[in-house]
Amino acid sequence: GLPLALVWATSTKPYVKQADSFVLPEHQAETGKYGVAFMTKLSGIRLADPRQTMLFESIDGSWNAHHNFTEVWWHQDRKTAIAFADGHAKAFRQDDPNVPAKGTGLSP
Repeated sequence: GLPLALVWATSTKPYVKQADSFVLPEHQAETGKYGVAFMTKLSGIRLADPRQTMLFESIDGSWNAHHNFTEVWWHQDRKTAIAFADGHAKAFRQDDPNVPAKGTGLSP
């Protein structure tokens, strides 16, 4: 199953090759900002289709940040990065027709 939302970053850190994987480039110079959040409602569960389930999204956040995404968060450059539960990640531009729509791919 997936890690618990309250400790997702702490739980997965031993398996991540580079600690800065949790930090978005725009936050590299800022202490305490990571830019990645875990979807709370997926805490500790098993997924039917991990390829379609958004697990992490790039959002300003602290260590172990988590919340329930109801829509995609956009950065000032009109881009976002989304990681899916099967391990693949994808960057999207706001005008990309393949961006997961509100409620699409957001549930287990």
